[in-house]
Amino acid sequence: GVTQRGHRVCVNRRAMDADRLILVGAVSYHYHAGFGGGRKTLVPGLAARETIAYNHSLTLDPDHDRLRPGVEIGKLDGNLVAEEMLDGARLCDPDIIINTVLTPGGDLVGLFTGELDAAHRAACRMVEIIDRVDLTQTADFVIASAGGASDWVQAHKALFNAHRAIRTGGRVILDAPCPEGLGDERFRTWLRKPDLATLYRELRQFPEVNGQTALSTRIRGADTILVTKLPETDREDLGIRTAPDMETAVRMAVRETTVDGRKPTCWFMPEARHTVPFVT
Repeated sequence: GVTQRGHRVCVNRRAMDADRLILVGAVSYHYHAGFGGGRKTLVPGLAARETIAYNHSLTLDPDHDRLRPGVEIGKLDGNLVAEEMLDGARLCDPDIIINTVLTPGGDLVGLFTGELDAAHRAACRMVEIIDRVDLTQTADFVIASAGGASDWVQAHKALFNAHRAIRTGGRVILDAPCPEGLGDERFRTWLRKPDLATLYRELRQFPEVNGQTALSTRIRGADTILVTKLPETDREDLGIRTAPDMETAVRMAVRETTVDGRKPTCWFMPEARHTVPFVT
C-alpha cells in the first residue's frame, strides 16, 4: 500500500501471505524512531530495501545539515520517522504484537500484548520508568561505560546517551573495550568520509543506518575521550581521542572543563547503553 505521505511500502511476501501475523520483540529507546519494537518490527524490520532507505532518509533535514526537527529519542508523535513507520505497519494489519521490556541486566519486567499501537505505547511507558533519568542540569563531563558492547556500533548507543548529559563544550569519557572491533566494514566506509558536509550530502543520496551511526559518532566523538582496546586502525578511523586508562582520561577531562578555578561537575553512567538522560 501507500502511506499518508505517498510512499509505497513493500514488505516480505512470506509475512503478507501468512494466515496470522504476530510481531514479537523487545522495546527500548531508539535515537531516531523514538522507541524500538511495535511498528518498527514490521517497518523497517520486514520491509524491502527501498522502503527502509526512504524511512532512513526522513531522519535528515532536507534543507540544512542537521537532523530533522522532531526526530529524536523517546518521541513517537511529531517524529516523522516514527509516524511513517506506523503508517507502513498499519498497511500490513498484524493480528497482535507481543513486546517485552527488560532491565539493563536483561531481566524481564514487562510483557505487553495486543493492538499494534496501543500495546507498543504501553511498553514504551514502561521503558520510560526503567531507563529514563531526568536531570535538572547538565554536567561538565560524564564518565560512562558501554558495558558489554561487543563492538563500536553497539557502544555508540552509550556515547549517544552520555552526550545528552553534558553541557555545550563538555566532555564524555567513554569506557568501551569493543573486543570485536568496529562491527561492520560498511560502517568503516562511512567513517572515512572526509568531513560532516560529505556525510550529510551522501546520506541524503544513499540513506543507510551505518552512515547515520557514523554521522552521530563524528558529531559526538569531538567531545569524547575514549578508553578502549580497539586496534590502532580502528581508533584512527573513529577519529576520537583516546586515553590509555581511566585515570588519564579523567585528568584530561578535568583539565579541559575547569573554568576560572571552579571544580567541574560530573555525572556517572555505569549502564550508559540503557540509561537515557532527559534535561528538564
